[in-house]
Amino acid sequence: MMAANDESKEAPSNELRCDYLVVGAGAAGMAFVDTLLTEDPTCRVVLVDRRAKAGGHWVDSYPFVRLHQPSHYYGVNSLPLGKARDAKGREVFDRDDLASGPEVVAYYEKVLAQFEASGRVDIRLETSYEARGARALLTTNDGATTWVTPRKTVTTISNVQVPSTRPPPFPVADGVECRPLNALEVPNASSYVVVGAGKSGVDAVCHLLDSGVSTDAITWIVPHDRWMFLRDGIWPSRTSGYYEAMAKFFPALLEASDSMSVALGLEKEGICARIFPGGEPPRVFKGATINKSQLEQIRSVAAVRLGRVVAVEPGEIILQQGRLPIAPGCLVVDATAGYETAPDELFGYNVVDDAFKIFSADSIKLGPSLNLFNVCLSAALTAYLEATCVDDAFKNSLCYFVSGENLRFSHKTLPALLYYSTKNMDALEKCHPAATMFVLKSRLFDAAPMHHGGLLKFLWAMLGPTLALKAKGKKFLKKVDAGGLSDVPDSFGLGRPLPAKKRGAVRKVKGPKNYPPKPRARWAPCGCGAPVAAPAK
Repeated sequence: MMAANDESKEAPSNELRCDYLVVGAGAAGMAFVDTLLTEDPTCRVVLVDRRAKAGGHWVDSYPFVRLHQPSHYYGVNSLPLGKARDAKGREVFDRDDLASGPEVVAYYEKVLAQFEASGRVDIRLETSYEARGARALLTTNDGATTWVTPRKTVTTISNVQVPSTRPPPFPVADGVECRPLNALEVPNASSYVVVGAGKSGVDAVCHLLDSGVSTDAITWIVPHDRWMFLRDGIWPSRTSGYYEAMAKFFPALLEASDSMSVALGLEKEGICARIFPGGEPPRVFKGATINKSQLEQIRSVAAVRLGRVVAVEPGEIILQQGRLPIAPGCLVVDATAGYETAPDELFGYNVVDDAFKIFSADSIKLGPSLNLFNVCLSAALTAYLEATCVDDAFKNSLCYFVSGENLRFSHKTLPALLYYSTKNMDALEKCHPAATMFVLKSRLFDAAPMHHGGLLKFLWAMLGPTLALKAKGKKFLKKVDAGGLSDVPDSFGLGRPLPAKKRGAVRKVKGPKNYPPKPRARWAPCGCGAPVAAPAK
């Protein structure tokens, strides 16, 4: 590797220059670029990804994967993903509208086409990135190199792994078939052992059962019990009652004496559930969302709770606390993620220390959640702050996120993320009201008025006496700050108050906008209720 002062000797004359070098065309990177192009009409971007397509881990995921969340608030701001639309073609809330993996990948192909049409994004797929001081070296899969000098480099602090992209995280003896859950699209083995207790493991078990495999032929290795959201417990109605569902969280949040009491209160409300009923409540929560019918399915198969897999040998699987015999012809299904981490450690986005900053003079680091379990909105909001705020210190002062030792997927996760999301919105409302309006008008915001009947309905839910969601949110903040959760004496590690207003901290970016492209078609509902494109009149 060359020394920093030797970079100029290797830099070619056709070196690229740009405002932003965005590394990764996954959910965060795509949402960031989309908002940046919208809010800064002069910026130029180089977008790099090692894969052949945009979409991040979706490109490598198993074919039967679906979104955890409704499609209407996933993706980028400028392009709808949800199938559920009103008569004018606008996305509306539908609890069960969960885009499939192939649909998400196809969606991001359309977003890439929008980027290219803007004339301001240089897209480099199948290309690796290496930081070299103020420059970056881009290398294509066939070995061609390009130097880039950006004003800022944007990276995602991510450690997402997909089983299909790496070998099993435990030794597998010759003669034993162990494959990622991508191999389950058409099940044909005599029996199955599913390894992994997260959402991928749940999907594997449910897919096998849905494909006609008998419960007797499935064994599920579950090292640790965990909490999971129940989609139809949160939203009993498929298409209405969203704000009423939000209100169901607050009795548990406001009445609990500690974080475990919050989890138990949500379980009582039917909002979340543990895999195994009864016994000690789980101390792991990673935000997975399933249906009640899926909960019944995973509880119907034989579960082995003897710790993690140590090795797979002919005729048996060696576990931390015992052994599991396996029959000839059994397929061991790798549905693990973050296997090298402790059960409650964050997986998906790397742990950041308390000194971590999103914005600096030459870089932006995506990853920390600025809104509850919402990677896309967090990245889009980061781009909006970058485009509209004058200095990095002010931008960072508006960003509240879990960090350090508090960043663990334990039973404290949900109250911590709710606390930080509320704190973020309060900071924006106080110091950058335009950013508050950006969130409220964003299709990526789950509670956006556009998805749930309009602004008046939203304001009534937030400020009206029936639900009073805003007042309850502030009451929860005060409760946490006052030590009302006995196991959280330090407000989840957040010591700083809301920032002060700063004159001249917000700017207006001038210039003709050429993004997003204007729609060339309107939407009209077809007979089945799904939207179809209709020629514009």
